[in-house]
Order: sequence, then structure tokens, then C-alpha cells
Amino acid sequence: MAMTKKEQAAFADLECQSREWFALRWRDFLGQPTSIDVGQEIKQHGWGFLLRAWTFCTHTKEVFEGCTDGNSHAVKRTDRVTSQGMYGPWYRTKREALMALRLAVQEEFAKELAKIDAAIEAESNSPSHSS
Repeated sequence: MAMTKKEQAAFADLECQSREWFALRWRDFLGQPTSIDVGQEIKQHGWGFLLRAWTFCTHTKEVFEGCTDGNSHAVKRTDRVTSQGMYGPWYRTKREALMALRLAVQEEFAKELAKIDAAIEAESNSPSHSS
């Protein structure tokens, strides 16, 4: 028997809620992505080597393909470095960079939630809290 539009909407809401609840679980089962030892890679391949890899930004919640020569880097391009200074960590695959981003954001938000939980606990134990 086919679902009504109302039932379909309710089912879609449940699917969305299920994905959100699952996303709140710690994702350690993904494993730890292994970042590239840039210095070792450059040393192995010699001066002038351009390492092409993936990195991420926790502020924008994005991963980027980029490159580094050990002293300078570029993101969103892999043909040459454009900025001085190190950037990273760097990962061999986009999947590893996404995993690292997910773990970094997870840790960031866990800290924020812990602060809120502590404030709730403190408020619950305060004399002004009425039951």
C-alpha cells in the first residue's frame, strides 16, 4: 500500500532525524587518517619536489587539493606554490582529508557541548534553581 503525502513527509523527517542522531555519535570507527610527513617526502624526492595532496579548513568545513614544497604551499591549485609558510596537515586522498576534517570538527564541537553541559549542571545545582 502506498504512503500518503503526510506519511511520506513524516517518513522523510524520521530519516533526516536518524542521520542527525547517527552523526552525533563519535566516529572513531572510521579510523585515524594518516597525515603525510612533508619533510620526509621532500627529502626523499629532492629539492624542487612539489607534493600534491589534500588538506582541510575547520573554519569553512571544506577540504582542498593543494601542494607544498616544504616551505610554501598553495590550496585549490597543484601546479605551483603561491603562499609562504607551512599549511597542513596534508593527506594523500580526499577521503582521508574528509575523515580528518570530521574528527577535528567533532572534537571542536564536543568541547563546546561540554561547556554547555557544565553550565547546565552548575545551574541545576544552584540555590536559585527551583524544582
